[in-house]
Amino acid sequence: MNKQKSDGIAYCHFTTNPIKGCERNCWYCWSRDFNHRFHRSFKPSFDPEELRRLAKVKHRRIFMCDASDMWGDWIPGTWISAILGACCSVPNTYLFLTKNPKRYERFLIRIPDGSWIGTSITGGGKDSMHRLKVLQNTIRLPEIRKWLSVEPLYEDFTFKTDFSGIDWVVIGEMTGRYRKKAPCTDEMAEIAIALAEDYEIPIFMKSPLYERFMKSHLRETHLREVPK
Repeated sequence: MNKQKSDGIAYCHFTTNPIKGCERNCWYCWSRDFNHRFHRSFKPSFDPEELRRLAKVKHRRIFMCDASDMWGDWIPGTWISAILGACCSVPNTYLFLTKNPKRYERFLIRIPDGSWIGTSITGGGKDSMHRLKVLQNTIRLPEIRKWLSVEPLYEDFTFKTDFSGIDWVVIGEMTGRYRKKAPCTDEMAEIAIALAEDYEIPIFMKSPLYERFMKSHLRETHLREVPK
């Protein structure tokens, strides 16, 4: 369990990673680079000790597997079931995120009420729009909401992009050593904000994009919204 501060993932209280490693091989993956720097394996593995730590935290917003993709096709269903079972036994608000949203439906009835299921996109590219559409088409249960992580934002949206059915949008830019390779322009951020506003969706803009954007634009603080 990792407690989050203002310079971390500011929209949640804790992150936890009962699944370590990932096979998605995103070129900008900070988690892979971090593990390789310390000569650690990035092969997916299951750590039940993280679930035991989870039992000690209640009534908080917890991002599950922020450093991996627990819904990847390579993840055994038994691992997912174990994680969801642990979540159901501890009252928290859980945030789930994946680049494989089609897998949500198989486990939907086991996801705790009050949870958020989301997908990660990088803008208006073909793969991103496919993931968004799959999430939008996922069966909607009354107690489970949908969110969109637009991070790192480095592809242009069009003004015709459909954000319907999404309950929350998080926007962030590329950071670290890849920042210059795939920068987020002010125009990209403005269009993403406009799309969310058109659908009356709460927006949370992450640092350092938030500070840079607020310095150059006369914007109100609604760009830091975290729905309950």
